Amino acid sequence: FRRVLFRSQEIPASEAIDPLTQEALDQFNAGNLEASLTGLQQALEEAKAAKNWQRVGETWNNIGLVQEQKPDPDAALAAYQSALEAYQTLASSGTAADVRASKIGEAKTLNNLGAVYITLEQPEAALGFLERSLVLLREVELPTEQAITLRNLGGLYALVDRFADAIQATQRSEEHTSELQSPY
Repeated sequence: FRRVLFRSQEIPASEAIDPLTQEALDQFNAGNLEASLTGLQQALEEAKAAKNWQRVGETWNNIGLVQEQKPDPDAALAAYQSALEAYQTLASSGTAADVRASKIGEAKTLNNLGAVYITLEQPEAALGFLERSLVLLREVELPTEQAITLRNLGGLYALVDRFADAIQATQRSEEHTSELQSPY
């Protein structure tokens, strides 16, 4: 199962990662999960105080990833649900850029929720999240992420004996990949 990651593609350079989040991610990469969680909680409080709902959603997603590594799937699911709420708040602001960012964040979060349900051996639940993610990815026209999600769906469909859907999703993933690699 491959995660869909968007941050580097979607956040303009002017919105560089905040120092608290960077330190928390460094701690995560070093295997210091509790220190990472502490830093992310601090970053979350700052983002909430600034009413930066995109950053709130991203931080909840990062918290969910840390909780998955602990492993605490219930805490990860709660974090991802909080991320979805933050992205819904962002979308309600009404600007086109915020709506797009909200859809991208929601798609990422739905993918993360699907990953937790795979870990919990609930592939049918995971399918629902990935299918919803794919709809959003199509709306915001992110073909690379669509290809990854289609590949993940293909594997899940095969896992639940939906072989025709598995073949179709895998073929569509390969079509997206070919189109992305084509010089024309």
